[in-house]
Amino acid sequence: MAKSDGTTNNVVALTTTKAYFTPKTYNQSSDFTLAKALNKFSYGEGEDITSISNKIPIDLLPNTNTLTTLDFCFAGNTEMYGFYDTNTSQDVKGTNFLTNSITSTSGIFANCYDPNTNHGIGFNISADCQPYLGLFQNKPNLVYINQSFANCQSIFGSIPNNLFKESPKLYNMSKLFYNCASLGINDGKTSISIPVDLFASCRSNLYNVSFMFSGCGFRG
Repeated sequence: MAKSDGTTNNVVALTTTKAYFTPKTYNQSSDFTLAKALNKFSYGEGEDITSISNKIPIDLLPNTNTLTTLDFCFAGNTEMYGFYDTNTSQDVKGTNFLTNSITSTSGIFANCYDPNTNHGIGFNISADCQPYLGLFQNKPNLVYINQSFANCQSIFGSIPNNLFKESPKLYNMSKLFYNCASLGINDGKTSISIPVDLFASCRSNLYNVSFMFSGCGFRG
């Protein structure tokens, strides 16, 4: 831009485009050390950690500020279901499983379904007693949950409108329920809709929901 004295200012053009994070992809890079370690467990088959008995201890994760990523941590475990309290050995909901330091659970339970045996993670997502209730609620730093339940074809029922309650930083939900063919089906026949206020708590930051419900049974 020329000034009145003939010199120029070095002007940097600014845009109003929002600065987005780069979405994660479906892989396990070498830095996902915890994910790679836990992904070796054979739940329910008497190997490695037999005390888990097909369930995850609710206090498995260390409550530190250093643990941030659980990508594909339990992916492909078809004999695993729910959480349990190590003190009481009772089944518990997964509300407190993710610590506040966690920023990414991409693919954490992806492919936890075997079409040959029909085994895998299966629950009525709308039921108050379902084990994964609250997994994505009240998580102040959670950003990436893409592909978390991809190809889990035993999940069924209607999605509650508070699924992401008080998790304002959620940014990438792409393929979250990809190919969950029973999701959105109430009784095996009746198709139900996606709640209009599903993203109310994270609307201002949400960027990617591509293929989120692709292959599900919702009416619309």
